[in-house]
Amino acid sequence: MIIRTCINVYAKTQGCLRVIRPQSTFATVIEQNGKAGLVLKSLSTDIYENLAFEDWIHNHVDLQNRNILFLWRNASAVVIGRHQNPWQECNLRLMKERGVPLARRRTDLSLLSPVLKTTCQGIKSNATPSVPSPVKNLVDEDPTLDCDTIMDAVATRYNSEFASNGSVILVDPTDELSLPGIHKMASELESWEWVYGKTPKFSVSTSFEVNYEASSTNVMLNMDVKNGVIEMCTIELPQDWLPKSVCTELSEVLIGCKFCPNEVAVLTAAVLRTHPLDSEIETKMHILCQNVTAVM
Repeated sequence: MIIRTCINVYAKTQGCLRVIRPQSTFATVIEQNGKAGLVLKSLSTDIYENLAFEDWIHNHVDLQNRNILFLWRNASAVVIGRHQNPWQECNLRLMKERGVPLARRRTDLSLLSPVLKTTCQGIKSNATPSVPSPVKNLVDEDPTLDCDTIMDAVATRYNSEFASNGSVILVDPTDELSLPGIHKMASELESWEWVYGKTPKFSVSTSFEVNYEASSTNVMLNMDVKNGVIEMCTIELPQDWLPKSVCTELSEVLIGCKFCPNEVAVLTAAVLRTHPLDSEIETKMHILCQNVTAVM
Protein backbone atom coordinates (compact mmCIF):
# COMPACT_ATOMS: atom_id res chain seq x y z
CA MET A 1 0.00 0.00 0.00
CA ILE A 2 1.96 2.84 -1.21
CA ILE A 3 0.91 6.23 -2.32
CA ARG A 4 1.72 6.10 -5.97
CA THR A 5 3.56 9.13 -7.30
CA CYS A 6 1.97 8.73 -10.72
CA ILE A 7 -1.28 10.23 -11.94
CA ASN A 8 -3.21 6.97 -11.49
CA VAL A 9 -2.87 7.22 -7.73
CA TYR A 10 -5.71 9.12 -6.20
CA ALA A 11 -7.66 9.62 -3.02
CA LYS A 12 -11.34 8.84 -2.79
CA THR A 13 -13.34 11.50 -0.96
CA GLN A 14 -16.99 11.64 -0.06
CA GLY A 15 -18.03 13.59 -3.14
CA CYS A 16 -15.12 13.64 -5.56
CA LEU A 17 -11.78 12.18 -6.57
CA ARG A 18 -8.66 14.03 -5.47
CA VAL A 19 -5.63 13.40 -7.66
CA ILE A 20 -2.34 13.23 -5.81
CA ARG A 21 0.32 15.34 -7.52
CA PRO A 22 3.05 13.34 -9.28
CA GLN A 23 5.60 14.76 -6.85
CA SER A 24 3.65 13.57 -3.82
CA THR A 25 5.06 10.86 -1.57
CA PHE A 26 3.51 8.92 1.25
CA ALA A 27 5.34 11.09 3.78
CA THR A 28 3.98 14.33 2.31
CA VAL A 29 0.43 12.98 2.27
CA ILE A 30 0.69 12.20 5.99
CA GLU A 31 2.07 15.67 6.70
CA GLN A 32 -0.78 17.30 4.78
CA ASN A 33 -3.30 15.52 6.99
CA GLY A 34 -1.76 16.86 10.20
CA LYS A 35 -2.65 14.86 13.29
CA ALA A 36 -6.17 14.03 12.16
CA GLY A 37 -7.15 10.43 11.63
CA LEU A 38 -5.98 9.01 8.33
CA VAL A 39 -7.64 6.17 6.40
CA LEU A 40 -5.55 4.13 3.98
CA LYS A 41 -6.94 1.46 1.68
CA SER A 42 -4.71 -0.97 -0.19
CA LEU A 43 -4.95 -1.50 -3.92
CA SER A 44 -3.29 -4.90 -3.52
CA THR A 45 -4.65 -8.29 -2.50
CA ASP A 46 -1.16 -9.80 -2.10
CA ILE A 47 -0.52 -10.88 1.49
CA TYR A 48 3.23 -10.17 1.36
CA GLU A 49 2.77 -6.69 -0.11
CA ASN A 50 0.16 -5.75 2.47
CA LEU A 51 2.19 -7.06 5.40
CA ALA A 52 5.25 -5.23 4.05
CA PHE A 53 3.32 -1.96 3.96
CA GLU A 54 2.09 -2.56 7.50
CA ASP A 55 5.72 -2.98 8.57
CA TRP A 56 6.75 0.10 6.59
CA ILE A 57 4.18 2.16 8.48
CA HIS A 58 5.50 0.92 11.83
CA ASN A 59 9.07 1.76 10.79
CA HIS A 60 8.51 5.19 9.24
CA VAL A 61 5.50 6.78 10.91
CA ASP A 62 5.20 8.12 14.46
CA LEU A 63 2.10 6.22 15.54
CA GLN A 64 2.27 7.63 19.07
CA ASN A 65 1.02 10.99 17.82
CA ARG A 66 -1.10 9.95 14.86
CA ASN A 67 -4.12 7.74 14.23
CA ILE A 68 -4.07 5.64 11.06
CA LEU A 69 -6.63 3.10 9.90
CA PHE A 70 -5.20 0.72 7.32
CA LEU A 71 -7.80 -1.25 5.37
CA TRP A 72 -6.71 -4.21 3.29
CA ARG A 73 -7.95 -7.58 2.14
CA ASN A 74 -6.08 -10.47 0.62
CA ALA A 75 -6.58 -13.29 -1.80
CA SER A 76 -6.70 -16.64 0.00
CA ALA A 77 -3.76 -16.84 2.41
CA VAL A 78 -2.78 -18.13 5.85
CA VAL A 79 -0.98 -15.76 8.24
CA ILE A 80 0.75 -17.09 11.33
CA GLY A 81 2.21 -15.21 14.27
CA ARG A 82 5.86 -14.29 14.51
CA HIS A 83 6.70 -17.13 16.92
CA GLN A 84 4.34 -19.83 15.63
CA ASN A 85 5.20 -23.16 14.03
CA PRO A 86 3.65 -23.58 10.55
CA TRP A 87 3.97 -27.38 10.74
CA GLN A 88 1.76 -27.30 13.83
CA GLU A 89 -0.68 -24.65 12.63
CA CYS A 90 -1.33 -25.58 9.00
CA ASN A 91 -1.87 -28.39 6.54
CA LEU A 92 1.09 -27.35 4.40
CA ARG A 93 0.64 -30.11 1.85
CA LEU A 94 -2.99 -29.13 1.18
CA MET A 95 -2.07 -25.44 1.04
CA LYS A 96 0.53 -26.17 -1.62
CA GLU A 97 -1.94 -28.24 -3.66
CA ARG A 98 -4.48 -25.39 -3.58
CA GLY A 99 -1.96 -22.60 -4.12
CA VAL A 100 -2.60 -20.95 -0.76
CA PRO A 101 0.43 -18.90 0.35
CA LEU A 102 1.74 -18.88 3.91
CA ALA A 103 3.01 -15.71 5.58
CA ARG A 104 4.57 -14.94 8.94
CA ARG A 105 4.00 -11.59 10.63
CA ARG A 106 6.90 -9.44 11.78
CA THR A 107 4.81 -7.70 14.40
CA ASP A 108 4.86 -9.63 17.66
CA LEU A 109 1.21 -9.64 18.68
CA SER A 110 2.01 -12.21 21.35
CA LEU A 111 3.41 -9.38 23.49
CA LEU A 112 -0.17 -8.61 24.49
CA SER A 113 -1.00 -12.11 25.68
CA PRO A 114 0.71 -11.86 29.12
CA VAL A 115 -1.34 -8.81 30.12
CA LEU A 116 -4.57 -10.62 29.26
CA LYS A 117 -3.91 -13.40 31.79
CA THR A 118 -4.67 -12.69 35.41
CA THR A 119 -2.25 -13.69 38.16
CA CYS A 120 -4.91 -13.42 40.87
CA GLN A 121 -6.46 -16.71 41.97
CA GLY A 122 -9.43 -17.53 44.19
CA ILE A 123 -11.33 -14.29 43.54
CA LYS A 124 -15.10 -14.26 44.11
CA SER A 125 -16.84 -11.24 42.66
CA ASN A 126 -20.07 -9.89 41.20
CA ALA A 127 -18.13 -8.29 38.36
CA THR A 128 -19.12 -9.29 34.85
CA PRO A 129 -16.50 -11.59 33.30
CA SER A 130 -15.38 -10.98 29.74
CA VAL A 131 -17.02 -13.20 27.15
CA PRO A 132 -15.48 -13.90 23.72
CA SER A 133 -17.43 -12.15 20.98
CA PRO A 134 -19.23 -14.41 18.51
CA VAL A 135 -17.64 -14.75 15.09
CA LYS A 136 -19.61 -15.20 11.88
CA ASN A 137 -19.68 -14.28 8.21
CA LEU A 138 -21.52 -11.01 7.63
CA VAL A 139 -22.90 -12.24 4.31
CA ASP A 140 -24.91 -14.78 6.28
CA GLU A 141 -26.82 -11.80 7.67
CA ASP A 142 -26.89 -9.71 4.50
CA PRO A 143 -26.01 -11.44 1.18
CA THR A 144 -25.69 -8.05 -0.57
CA LEU A 145 -22.59 -7.10 1.43
CA ASP A 146 -19.16 -7.07 -0.19
CA CYS A 147 -15.69 -6.13 1.04
CA ASP A 148 -15.75 -2.60 -0.38
CA THR A 149 -19.08 -1.83 1.27
CA ILE A 150 -17.84 -3.06 4.63
CA MET A 151 -14.54 -1.19 4.38
CA ASP A 152 -16.33 2.03 3.42
CA ALA A 153 -18.62 1.66 6.43
CA VAL A 154 -15.66 1.09 8.76
CA ALA A 155 -13.86 4.11 7.29
CA THR A 156 -16.93 6.31 7.75
CA ARG A 157 -17.24 5.32 11.38
CA TYR A 158 -13.52 5.84 11.95
CA ASN A 159 -13.66 9.31 10.40
CA SER A 160 -16.52 10.31 12.69
CA GLU A 161 -14.58 9.12 15.75
CA PHE A 162 -11.30 10.85 14.91
CA ALA A 163 -12.58 13.97 13.15
CA SER A 164 -10.92 13.07 9.88
CA ASN A 165 -11.66 14.92 6.64
CA GLY A 166 -13.50 11.93 5.21
CA SER A 167 -10.86 10.94 2.67
CA VAL A 168 -9.98 7.33 1.98
CA ILE A 169 -6.54 7.32 0.40
CA LEU A 170 -5.88 4.47 -2.01
CA VAL A 171 -2.33 3.24 -1.71
CA ASP A 172 -0.21 0.93 -3.86
CA PRO A 173 2.16 -1.24 -1.79
CA THR A 174 4.46 -1.84 -4.76
CA ASP A 175 5.52 1.80 -5.28
CA GLU A 176 9.22 1.86 -4.42
CA LEU A 177 9.47 5.61 -5.10
CA SER A 178 6.93 6.50 -2.44
CA LEU A 179 7.93 3.73 -0.05
CA PRO A 180 11.70 3.23 -0.26
CA GLY A 181 12.73 -0.32 0.58
CA ILE A 182 9.23 -1.78 0.27
CA HIS A 183 10.20 -4.34 -2.40
CA LYS A 184 12.96 -5.75 -0.23
CA MET A 185 10.61 -5.95 2.75
CA ALA A 186 8.00 -7.86 0.73
CA SER A 187 10.64 -10.25 -0.67
CA GLU A 188 11.95 -11.00 2.83
CA LEU A 189 8.44 -11.75 4.08
CA GLU A 190 7.95 -14.23 1.21
CA SER A 191 11.30 -16.00 1.65
CA TRP A 192 11.62 -19.54 3.01
CA GLU A 193 14.14 -18.25 5.54
CA TRP A 194 11.51 -15.98 7.09
CA VAL A 195 8.32 -18.02 6.72
CA TYR A 196 9.83 -21.34 7.85
CA GLY A 197 13.34 -20.52 9.03
CA LYS A 198 12.11 -18.26 11.84
CA THR A 199 10.18 -21.11 13.45
CA PRO A 200 11.26 -21.62 17.08
CA LYS A 201 13.30 -24.77 17.67
CA PHE A 202 11.15 -27.91 17.78
CA SER A 203 11.47 -31.68 17.76
CA VAL A 204 9.70 -34.48 15.93
CA SER A 205 9.20 -37.88 17.51
CA THR A 206 6.88 -40.18 15.63
CA SER A 207 6.44 -43.70 14.33
CA PHE A 208 4.87 -45.12 11.20
CA GLU A 209 4.49 -48.44 9.46
CA VAL A 210 6.21 -49.28 6.19
CA ASN A 211 5.14 -52.12 3.92
CA TYR A 212 6.92 -54.02 1.18
CA GLU A 213 5.19 -56.98 -0.47
CA ALA A 214 4.29 -59.32 2.41
CA SER A 215 6.60 -57.72 4.95
CA SER A 216 5.89 -54.72 7.15
CA THR A 217 7.60 -53.10 10.10
CA ASN A 218 7.41 -50.11 12.40
CA VAL A 219 9.80 -47.16 12.03
CA MET A 220 10.81 -44.72 14.78
CA LEU A 221 11.78 -41.25 13.55
CA ASN A 222 13.31 -38.57 15.78
CA MET A 223 14.45 -35.13 14.66
CA ASP A 224 15.52 -31.82 16.17
CA VAL A 225 14.83 -28.82 13.95
CA LYS A 226 16.29 -25.33 14.45
CA ASN A 227 15.71 -22.38 12.11
CA GLY A 228 13.87 -24.79 9.83
CA VAL A 229 16.97 -26.98 9.44
CA ILE A 230 17.35 -30.56 10.71
CA GLU A 231 20.00 -30.59 13.47
CA MET A 232 19.62 -34.20 14.62
CA CYS A 233 18.02 -37.22 13.00
CA THR A 234 17.72 -40.87 13.93
CA ILE A 235 15.78 -43.54 12.04
CA GLU A 236 15.25 -46.86 13.78
CA LEU A 237 13.81 -50.02 12.25
CA PRO A 238 14.71 -53.75 12.22
CA GLN A 239 17.88 -54.63 10.31
CA ASP A 240 16.17 -57.54 8.60
CA TRP A 241 13.91 -55.05 6.81
CA LEU A 242 16.61 -52.51 5.89
CA PRO A 243 20.34 -52.65 6.71
CA LYS A 244 21.40 -50.41 9.58
CA SER A 245 24.12 -48.83 7.44
CA VAL A 246 21.50 -47.59 4.98
CA CYS A 247 19.40 -46.04 7.77
CA THR A 248 22.48 -44.43 9.30
CA GLU A 249 23.53 -42.93 5.97
CA LEU A 250 20.06 -41.55 5.36
CA SER A 251 19.99 -39.99 8.84
CA GLU A 252 23.38 -38.36 8.29
CA VAL A 253 22.34 -37.00 4.90
CA LEU A 254 19.27 -35.34 6.41
CA ILE A 255 21.28 -33.46 9.05
CA GLY A 256 21.77 -29.91 7.78
CA CYS A 257 18.87 -30.27 5.35
CA LYS A 258 15.84 -27.98 5.42
CA PHE A 259 12.78 -29.54 7.04
CA CYS A 260 11.19 -29.50 3.61
CA PRO A 261 9.82 -32.48 1.63
CA ASN A 262 11.17 -31.27 -1.71
CA GLU A 263 14.72 -30.85 -0.44
CA VAL A 264 14.64 -34.19 1.38
CA ALA A 265 13.40 -35.91 -1.79
CA VAL A 266 16.27 -34.40 -3.81
CA LEU A 267 18.88 -35.46 -1.26
CA THR A 268 17.62 -39.02 -0.93
CA ALA A 269 17.48 -39.39 -4.71
CA ALA A 270 21.12 -38.26 -4.84
CA VAL A 271 22.05 -40.90 -2.25
CA LEU A 272 20.44 -43.64 -4.33
CA ARG A 273 22.26 -42.48 -7.48
CA THR A 274 25.61 -42.28 -5.69
CA HIS A 275 25.30 -45.63 -3.91
CA PRO A 276 23.40 -48.10 -6.11
CA LEU A 277 21.57 -50.76 -4.09
CA ASP A 278 19.92 -54.01 -5.07
CA SER A 279 16.35 -53.61 -6.29
CA GLU A 280 14.65 -54.74 -3.08
CA ILE A 281 16.65 -52.46 -0.79
CA GLU A 282 16.27 -49.57 -3.21
CA THR A 283 12.49 -50.02 -3.27
CA LYS A 284 12.37 -50.18 0.52
CA MET A 285 14.52 -47.05 0.68
CA HIS A 286 12.04 -45.23 -1.56
CA ILE A 287 9.16 -46.34 0.66
CA LEU A 288 10.98 -45.16 3.78
CA CYS A 289 11.83 -41.78 2.25
CA GLN A 290 8.23 -41.22 1.16
CA ASN A 291 7.08 -41.78 4.73
CA VAL A 292 9.75 -39.47 6.13
CA THR A 293 8.78 -36.64 3.78
CA ALA A 294 5.11 -37.19 4.65
CA VAL A 295 5.94 -36.03 8.18
CA MET A 296 6.99 -32.60 6.85
